[in-house]
Amino acid sequence: MGWDSHFLPLLCSWGVVMLDGEVPNAYLKAIRRERDRSVAYESKLAGVLDLVVPSVSDAWVGGCSGGVVSQLSSLKFRASGVADKVVAAFDSAIRSQPVHVPEGSWRALWRGR
Repeated sequence: MGWDSHFLPLLCSWGVVMLDGEVPNAYLKAIRRERDRSVAYESKLAGVLDLVVPSVSDAWVGGCSGGVVSQLSSLKFRASGVADKVVAAFDSAIRSQPVHVPEGSWRALWRGR
């Protein structure tokens, strides 16, 4: 029994070696792409809320201004928590996927958007 019988499964799982009849996992590629898009959207939303909350707080005094600022601050906090959970879900899905899959598998044929 040579070194390859011990290390080949490990190298395959890392994506270093591809066995005959295997192709890159298109589904994994799609998950990674959507994760990156989600992070970009979260960053944009956080940036907007970072600008809006202080601006509204400084510009609007009296009446229901305190309630509006409180609601915006709450939205910012909740959006950040949701974004963290979405990214964690993508990361979990990425970790669960093999790098290479059999040619005819649904992961190899994935077309997504």
